[in-house]
Amino acid sequence: LRASRHARLDIIVHDTRWIEASAARLRDLQRLYSHAGTIYRTGPEASGAADPIVIVDGRHTLHRFHLDHPRALLAIDAPQDAGPLVTRFEEIWATGLPGVTATTLGL
Repeated sequence: LRASRHARLDIIVHDTRWIEASAARLRDLQRLYSHAGTIYRTGPEASGAADPIVIVDGRHTLHRFHLDHPRALLAIDAPQDAGPLVTRFEEIWATGLPGVTATTLGL
């Protein structure tokens, strides 16, 4: 995020409780770079997704085929493998609901 003002970190998870309770460094990162990242939770349409995806850019990806299994595909400099995963992420992102915010509101 420091390397480029165009860099983004967008995360979508099924449940944000672990991030809220145990991911202090991620929350600090979100506070520092709130303009460059968002943490969402999946909506009901994507609640069945069980294949974690990490997309670095349009060329580098990591796709675990199922959450409970270690099998995965690591694609380095492979835009042909990244395209379908980027589309899948965008579909899941479209169902997203507000998740973890950079600020804590309250009295």
